[in-house]
Amino acid sequence: MFCRFSGVFLMSLALLSGANSANAGVRNFFSPSVLGDHIAFCASASEVCGKPVADAWCTQNGFEKAILFQRQRNAVQTASGFVRHIDSGKVCTSDECKTFAQIKCYSPG
Repeated sequence: MFCRFSGVFLMSLALLSGANSANAGVRNFFSPSVLGDHIAFCASASEVCGKPVADAWCTQNGFEKAILFQRQRNAVQTASGFVRHIDSGKVCTSDECKTFAQIKCYSPG
């Protein structure tokens, strides 16, 4: 009886630890920032927006890529009042600068 119980326990433990490691490389960031400022949804001086910018932010923060991202619908007031482009670090000067509400990053476990 003891051997059967311990075998079931060890199998359950292995399954649980496998489930946890599957999620170890995923992290969700709300209002992601660079240098303390929100990041612009688009790269500077280009029409590159969304996924490539989110991927770059994830890479800069130690992840492989973005698996989900969401654009902020309304203008965001930051503590500094700035929104920065991730590719140049420059402040976005347009009144139309959109930011990310969230970015979910992934790296293989």
